[in-house]
Amino acid sequence: MKSLEGKKAIITGSTSGIGVAIAELFSVEGAEVAVVGRNETRGHDVVSRITSRGGRAFFANADVSKSNDVKKMVSGCLREFGAVDILVNNAGVQALGRVVDASEEEWDRVFGTNAKGTFLCSREVIPSMLANRGGVIVNIASVGGLRSFAGGAIYCSSKFAVVGFTKAVALEYGGQGIRTNCICPGSIETPMLNEYALFKDEAGESRRTGKAKITAGIPAGRLGTPDDVARMALFLASPESSFVNGGIFVVDGGATAGQVAPP
Repeated sequence: MKSLEGKKAIITGSTSGIGVAIAELFSVEGAEVAVVGRNETRGHDVVSRITSRGGRAFFANADVSKSNDVKKMVSGCLREFGAVDILVNNAGVQALGRVVDASEEEWDRVFGTNAKGTFLCSREVIPSMLANRGGVIVNIASVGGLRSFAGGAIYCSSKFAVVGFTKAVALEYGGQGIRTNCICPGSIETPMLNEYALFKDEAGESRRTGKAKITAGIPAGRLGTPDDVARMALFLASPESSFVNGGIFVVDGGATAGQVAPP
């Protein structure tokens, strides 16, 4: 039997990268999926791929940083599904640069999607999960939410917030059948990584060289793939993790475990 057979899932930021991989894998495992994002063209492409394989999915256009968008999105999903069993808060943006060069607008933009969006979507879905006597929330943070990096003050702060939010929600609702966990991906081959690779390339080297530098710090010897993260999300969303709540799971090929070479 498929591990998510009959489950209804909302996956934010599922029009690209990690979100697409999660939406498609969840569908393969039997879930009905709401593909949530701001890009209608990409969103409908994801839906088409899922439905062409016999899955059920629909696109919901929403900016998760806006409460009205979130309310409309969740109410639409409830009308379509009847219930929401799984929420994956994956939508995320980044800002790179030194603190003194950062703007208030950048801070608000990043926190609006990464932290506030996670809060708004969770707040809107939890009542339905309580009425349904259970559910699963999976938040996608980052290894940047466990240790910071130069040039990532805004981004890392927002992801630290997601980690803390995850633990608080797990404590508040774990006794009522809602499990909340967090995934902290490392260097995953996505458009966001391409942007970071260029930022690291301060000497004007190529993007390929920038990625090589990042890969050199990963004991697994490669960059991660969106499917690597999707597989962890599947485990956390499935009954296989029924006793897992409030956990922070790193998917980074060993990069944050320590140093490969002795100091």
